[in-house]
Amino acid sequence: MKQRAVFLFFLIFHLGAVANEIIPKELTGEWALEQTRFINGWPVEGDAFYIRSDGALVACTPAFGHNDTISRYRVVYNSRTKALSARTYYLGNETILWTMSYDPVSKTLASRKPFPVVIYSRVSGRIPLYFKASLR
Repeated sequence: MKQRAVFLFFLIFHLGAVANEIIPKELTGEWALEQTRFINGWPVEGDAFYIRSDGALVACTPAFGHNDTISRYRVVYNSRTKALSARTYYLGNETILWTMSYDPVSKTLASRKPFPVVIYSRVSGRIPLYFKASLR
């Protein structure tokens, strides 16, 4: 019985560690939809998001002609499933907002069910200066 408890503890600890890995270099930087239009590096139509290696994420969604709709999240990466999940925490409760799968062949991120499939491509491995301040 004691061995089972120890095994279960290490299994849970290991699964938690795998699910919260550092974001790989090929997933950091600027990501956008194919139809996203940029003016001076700022998305004015479509969606774009910016990921740092420690899991900080800023999403920029131009709304109603304004380009200042910015949301901040935390993302975690699971190398086993190649999944990237955005999470939010409120009053001690964790909520997963969305999960995307990384395809290393096409180098794209695609949303997972229950959401419609949306595919993001990496625009750049760098994060523009005006978004770096939002990642703090």
